[in-house]
Amino acid sequence: MATDPPMSFHGNHEAWTRITKQVAAAKSRQRPVLAAVAFIGVDAAKILPLEDGDTLVCDADKPRIKTGATSVKALQEFHERGVEVYDCPGLHAKVIALRDRAFVGSGNASANSRDRLNEACIETTDKEVIKQARSFV
Repeated sequence: MATDPPMSFHGNHEAWTRITKQVAAAKSRQRPVLAAVAFIGVDAAKILPLEDGDTLVCDADKPRIKTGATSVKALQEFHERGVEVYDCPGLHAKVIALRDRAFVGSGNASANSRDRLNEACIETTDKEVIKQARSFV
């Protein structure tokens, strides 16, 4: 069985492709995901497939909602799936922590980030970094 390298870089469209794949795989193994992603686009639930038992922290402050940086519709969809959703005004981090890996990068959970912007992330399987990422969220 092949193992992932302890750290890898994912750029451009590969970043969200990899994150989405790994979050979905974690969910199939019933492992909770902790995500701190500043802004949540209207189709974020497809990009970041969180489900019951997962946690999402985002900037859902009134000005972010008003400008559409964070979508009420997406937050409602996550809530209906059983995701614990928390507001952290001023959050700008993008940290997604699974049990066996963590992603730290630049991309918000939005189609704009996934499809049009030049985003990047680091993926790590280092246990101490995963612990720190989970603690951060």
